[in-house]
Amino acid sequence: MSMIMFYVTFPDRDTAAKISNELVSQKMVACSNVSTIHSSYWWEGEIDTADEWLGVYKTSFSNIAKVEQYIEKQHPYEVPCILHWEFNCNLSYEKWLRSNIIE
Repeated sequence: MSMIMFYVTFPDRDTAAKISNELVSQKMVACSNVSTIHSSYWWEGEIDTADEWLGVYKTSFSNIAKVEQYIEKQHPYEVPCILHWEFNCNLSYEKWLRSNIIE
C-alpha cells in the first residue's frame, strides 16, 4: 500500500524543528526528518542562494490537506515549498506509520 511523503524547506533549524515536532505530536505525520541543504532558486527576477533546512514527513493520503494547511499557516516564507508524493514501503514500516498517525 502506498503512503505520502512531504518535502518542505525552512529558513532555519528552529522553524523546521518547531513545525516538525508539532506535526508529529499532533499525529498528522508519523515521523519527520530534518537536515540542512543549500538551495539555488529564482526570486524576484534574480538567482538567489540560501542555506535552508529540509523537513521530510511521512503520512497517509487522508492527511494531505491537513498537513499542507498546517504548514502553510505556520510557515514564515511568503511562498513556502511544500511538495508531496506517493511512495511505497515495506508492509511492517507501513503498519508502523499508520499506527502513529490519526487519519
